[in-house]
Amino acid sequence: MKALVAAHRNGNAAATILSAVLADPSGYGRVVPQNGKRRSSAIVEESQLPDEQREINEINSAIYCFTLGKTLGAALAQVKAQQQTSRIVFD
Repeated sequence: MKALVAAHRNGNAAATILSAVLADPSGYGRVVPQNGKRRSSAIVEESQLPDEQREINEINSAIYCFTLGKTLGAALAQVKAQQQTSRIVFD
């Protein structure tokens, strides 16, 4: 956790996701990369993955670090409940 917080602070990020790369990511939401960068464009639950994203093996741990005041409040105000009774936040 200390490494996550340090990476978050050093990157001057609004949000940081703790992810993992698994040989078999079945059952997990995937972290979709943003055009080859070390940034994510989305987190997609397995049940909603299109075929072209099923080969992604980086998974979402559901552990996050946020910088309050950057954009978190505005982003949370836009979140709508999903059918699974969970909330999915995209920037």
